[in-house]
Parts: sequence; C-alpha cells; structure tokens
Amino acid sequence: MRYRVLIITGTLVFMLLFGAVGSGLLSKNNAKTQSGLTPQADSQIVKLQASWAKGYLSIDELYQDADLVVEGMVVAKEPTRKIDDLLFTDKKVRISKVFKNTTAVKKNEIYVRQTGGRFDDVEYVIEDEVQYEPDKRYILFLRLADNGLFVALNGPQAQFLIQNDRAVHTQENWSQGYNELNLKLDKLKNK
Repeated sequence: MRYRVLIITGTLVFMLLFGAVGSGLLSKNNAKTQSGLTPQADSQIVKLQASWAKGYLSIDELYQDADLVVEGMVVAKEPTRKIDDLLFTDKKVRISKVFKNTTAVKKNEIYVRQTGGRFDDVEYVIEDEVQYEPDKRYILFLRLADNGLFVALNGPQAQFLIQNDRAVHTQENWSQGYNELNLKLDKLKNK
C-alpha cells in the first residue's frame, strides 16, 4: 500500500501478540472497547500501539493534507481481513456532505479501511483510535489509498464523532459544536 500512514513498530511485536492470543497468555477483557461497543462474551481484546507518520497541530493542517473531507454515516462493516500480517476492516460510509474534493466521490458512498477488527473471536484495536461503527455519524479527513479505498489521514486525529450537537474528538481540546466545525470546514472549502 503506497500510503501507509500507520506504522506499527515491528511485525515481530504483532506476531508475538498473535502467539500470546493463541496460547491464552492475554487475559480476557469484557469491558467496553474504545468504540463504546461491548465485545461478545468470552472474547479477548488486544490493544495495539501505533505511531503516525505525521501529527497535526490544527484542523486547517488536516484539511490541507486530506484528499477528501466528508461527513457521513457508517452503513455497513465488512468482515475483518488479514493482509500482510495486519488486520483491516472496511467500512461503508454513506456521505451526507463533502467539504473537500467532490470529484473523489463517484456515488454517495465510499469505503474506508481501518486497521484492526474482530478476527478469530479476538478484537484488535489501535489505542486511541475509534473504530467507525454502523449508524454513527462522523466527519472524516481521508487519503485515497492505491486500491480505491480511503484511509484516515492520521488515525485518531482524522475523525470527529457527531453526537447530538457536538463534534467529539479524541483530543478533547479539538471537540467543539457541530455547527462550529461545519462553518470552519465550509470556510476552508471556499478559500
């Protein structure tokens, strides 16, 4: 994949995690995942750490680097797949508004690939990254991948969850009113 914004420190660590899961070394965790979903009974959660190619200091910087900025709702989730020793889950997002690059959207739906997911009754999650869930709305800052799918520009920084009248971000100081974020993105779009 030409655009790998996610760098996991060493395939060896990932393979060791797979070995630890298979051998039962990791304890079972029935707490809620970071996405707010409760995993199935008797499932394990493996939290992976990632470092990102670039950190962003502002929404303006995210906007400038993104190939596509949209608001949309996740309407479907594909089964998790293993590709080159990494797990990925593709999410179908129905777009309600495009803030940047309307030509990148052929239909009103796109697929966004996220690292992690459920594989062999184990939930793999990247720390601090919210997994997009069906029936939830997001504002996403995306990059076009080689295969026609989109990926988040920088994991946790590239997403806002829309809850009520708030645009909630993993960095609390970036959370703001939904209308406020819409106005900001519209101004960037019209520059």
